Amino acid sequence: MLYFDFINPYIIYSAYVTITIGLIVFIFRRPEGIKQYKKPLLTIVAILLIYTQTMRYLYPIFIGTFTWQESLPFYVCRITSPVLLYYAITRDKRVEGFLYFLGGTGIWGVFIPNGPIANIGELTEYFFIDHLLLGLTSFYLIKVERYAPSYNTLVMFTFMFGVTLFLFMPLNLYLGTEYFHKRDLDIARTIFPGVSYITFGILLTIALFIFFNIYYFMAKKVIVSEQIKTAMEF
Repeated sequence: MLYFDFINPYIIYSAYVTITIGLIVFIFRRPEGIKQYKKPLLTIVAILLIYTQTMRYLYPIFIGTFTWQESLPFYVCRITSPVLLYYAITRDKRVEGFLYFLGGTGIWGVFIPNGPIANIGELTEYFFIDHLLLGLTSFYLIKVERYAPSYNTLVMFTFMFGVTLFLFMPLNLYLGTEYFHKRDLDIARTIFPGVSYITFGILLTIALFIFFNIYYFMAKKVIVSEQIKTAMEF
């Protein structure tokens, strides 16, 4: 386990964002090259995710720091990371929609790494690995795998997210936990002082719906541009 408290957090943040954007640009510019080496690349992704899952769950059990208040997989990134691991191993296209929309929210962890940049020193290497890979997955799917999302899928995952978020509200309050974005309520209150948990849940679901729409239309634009490019080649 590695903490990044030995370097100025703004340097870490700048490097993390720069690497992520650089890899996104590479995916858009070299999709055919990535497709050529898809098998070894997905193998590397699987190895990295096996490592992060081991460090996130098995290692805390081994050293006795695993707690039900903090260590359960009830966050979107923790739910989608094993699904990405499954996809990297099986290439099962049935989970592409799940990874494109919900997995794509991992990009939030790149640009907003658990709140203020000053908190980066409290993060571990598996946080950075998981969110980087999840953040890149959506771009990989539309450029390399030519995934075409449907609007019904967008609506379904927005609904699922909203329902899950509201189901966790009484559970978090009863157990004193911060699962499924409860901890983000404090971040929201820096912008909207005094906002209630319910109002926060509504605003977050709306924000997610807007984010999903951006990704949906991004995919549509990529698909149209690829069709135009193909037509011009003939």
